[in-house]
Amino acid sequence: MRSDQPLWLQRATALTRQLLTFSRKNKMQTQRLDLNQVLTNLSMMLHRTLGEDITFQFSYAPHLPPINADLSLL
Repeated sequence: MRSDQPLWLQRATALTRQLLTFSRKNKMQTQRLDLNQVLTNLSMMLHRTLGEDITFQFSYAPHLPPINADLSLL
């Protein structure tokens, strides 16, 4: 997914990929991912979704090697 796309479009694309992969009509699209960056993006999305009434904290591991995974399935 491109970072210049609106967030709603990124989410819709990810959901569509997830549904197609689940129904076995689409192959997984693996890519090299930085797990710390994935968690950072997830924490921003959760903060917007849950609001300010709920507090959560992520602990990041330094120097994680990149992984190959389909981002829409994480």
